[in-house]
Amino acid sequence: MGVKCEICKREFEVITYTHLLSHNLSIKEYKEKYPYAEFHSEKHKQNYSKKISGKNHPYYGKTGKLAPFYNHKHTKQAKQKQSQGMTKKWKEKGFREEHSRKNHPNFGSGVFLGISGDWTNKNHTEKTKLKMSYSAIERFKNISDKDYKDWLNNVVSGIQRRPTSYEKRLEKILDNNWRYVGDGSLWLGFPPMNPDFIHRTFDLVIEVYAKYFKDDDYENQRRKRFNEIGYSVIFISDNELNEVIVNKKIGDYMSDNLGYSESSPEQGRDESNGSVIAPDLNGLVYHGLVAHLPTI
Repeated sequence: MGVKCEICKREFEVITYTHLLSHNLSIKEYKEKYPYAEFHSEKHKQNYSKKISGKNHPYYGKTGKLAPFYNHKHTKQAKQKQSQGMTKKWKEKGFREEHSRKNHPNFGSGVFLGISGDWTNKNHTEKTKLKMSYSAIERFKNISDKDYKDWLNNVVSGIQRRPTSYEKRLEKILDNNWRYVGDGSLWLGFPPMNPDFIHRTFDLVIEVYAKYFKDDDYENQRRKRFNEIGYSVIFISDNELNEVIVNKKIGDYMSDNLGYSESSPEQGRDESNGSVIAPDLNGLVYHGLVAHLPTI
């Protein structure tokens, strides 16, 4: 059985562009007029599927190094042309406003805050929510630390490749007092949060992010959650990824909030054995480099 034209009611294997011309319509106009109309019959779909399945597919076996574009790189001229084209686009009147984050359909929701979106569980009944909650509790009730860590790492690796380009740039600027943990190797609190960098002595983390994609309240939201579990946080945005700016921001924060200065050993360093004595947020004193960090 073929597919029926919504105008003349004749049946075809495929409703083509040339047939629609006989009705003085383009494909786009036909779709707008009949949004649920079919263009291909089931028989045609099945035949086409067989033609491009398995060994009949033009790219069958052409994967990895055999792929036509494997290791293909744009020339310097091509990259420059693309860059100039996008620069021109962003300078066009109205383009920046049209593509600004405030016009994004999810602007202001959790997608931009780094927390669950406002659409989460929107259509679930209370009964369904309870059922999902009990299911999750049962799943994690007897889970081992190793399995839980593996599960969290799988979640992170499935969301985004780590480290990001911003994290790599910041890692080159930071000294050995900081440890990169943004790959899911360290989780804090519950629900668990994965910071980008953590200080080896203080209860202090660094979060680096692209300012364009975050809501104005992003830092306050994240800071509140870290503070609740006893950690301070320093935020570095993409436009602050400069060695001078980063070092000044970290130095000023540690000096003002933790009373620690690299130039004043008596404030934080025990010269007898080279370890560091650092007050945490609760005023307690910890001795050693990683004594107060969670075991991972």
